[in-house]
Amino acid sequence: MSTLMFLIETLLVALVVLVPLLCLISQTFRFNMIMTGYGLCITGSCIISSLLSLPYGRNTDNHYRIFYWFQQSVRWLGMEVTLRHPERLESAEPFVIVANHQSALDVFTMTHCWPKNCVSLLKSSLKYIPGFNLCTYLCHAVYVDRFNRKEAKNSLVNVMDAIVNHKRKVFIYPEGSRHASPDEEFLPFKMGAFVIAKRANIPIVPVVFSSYQPFYDYTSSKFERNGHVVIEALEPIDSRDFETANELAAATRERMHETYKRLNAEMRKVGSTKAH
Repeated sequence: MSTLMFLIETLLVALVVLVPLLCLISQTFRFNMIMTGYGLCITGSCIISSLLSLPYGRNTDNHYRIFYWFQQSVRWLGMEVTLRHPERLESAEPFVIVANHQSALDVFTMTHCWPKNCVSLLKSSLKYIPGFNLCTYLCHAVYVDRFNRKEAKNSLVNVMDAIVNHKRKVFIYPEGSRHASPDEEFLPFKMGAFVIAKRANIPIVPVVFSSYQPFYDYTSSKFERNGHVVIEALEPIDSRDFETANELAAATRERMHETYKRLNAEMRKVGSTKAH
């Protein structure tokens, strides 16, 4: 028993000494430790907040309880988020909110622009993440399996029911996959958000997040604390002004892309000013 305790104590001491040392000398190790810690914060805060939300049942207001605990758990990252034009997200009427998708950090940044009575449309693989799956269940999230036409159709029916009968907003990343491109290009938009908006005759509200690359870049294992992200909610786009969902998607993408480039130019200018 004493030998086992000695080994455990030796291992703990080694970790206490080696981890900070490796973080200092290896950027890749430091990056991996930060992202591991971030993932643990997501899981831990999801479990705690979902348990605290159980007495309230399934309710979209659970989002704010869950978001609060998550934001508190990642304060050590020092990330600052600025939301512009929050009034564009305050309508009591339903709309589809679409945002550009960059990385796992979106889980944090989206908590700063979540409208009331809103549900998320998520890819089905996320339902297997412990803690996260209970949170999304309690918040009425809708899962969609893009590779199963029948299931995807059923998901669309569920979304339409939420919009028509409960006046819910729907949060969607139309790019589908995470994408942070140094050339500031978006991936092609998938049509789900725009088909929903057209069928329900509700607006699209685009939300654009500035690039994380000034402080976060997984390709070079870079993560700098105290990063700043600007979120800008754009004017609602009336889906009835377009003949097809394709036209609506193209117009939305163009406006978001222009805003994304403008925000990034602003952030580079601010960064350059600070450097001098």
